[in-house]
Amino acid sequence: MLLDLPGTATHLEFTATTHVDPPHPHVENLLVLYLGDRRTVDQFVARSGAEPVPSTNPYWDRVGVTITDPDGFRIVLVADDWTS
Repeated sequence: MLLDLPGTATHLEFTATTHVDPPHPHVENLLVLYLGDRRTVDQFVARSGAEPVPSTNPYWDRVGVTITDPDGFRIVLVADDWTS
């Protein structure tokens, strides 16, 4: 599955295979998405229906919200822009 981020020339691709065992959820395996601001994060969480979970790293709790996907993997939604 491929997710495009309009206007950014970036994308995120999810792949699957049958020749290796699938990964297992772990509290330190994170997908971190920078959503820009707290309002956007709150809207995303509300639409997803996911309950926030505490992060093992308090930094992520200060800058955003951690949720789990249906497979148990953690996603951190950051209320800020990525700056390199």
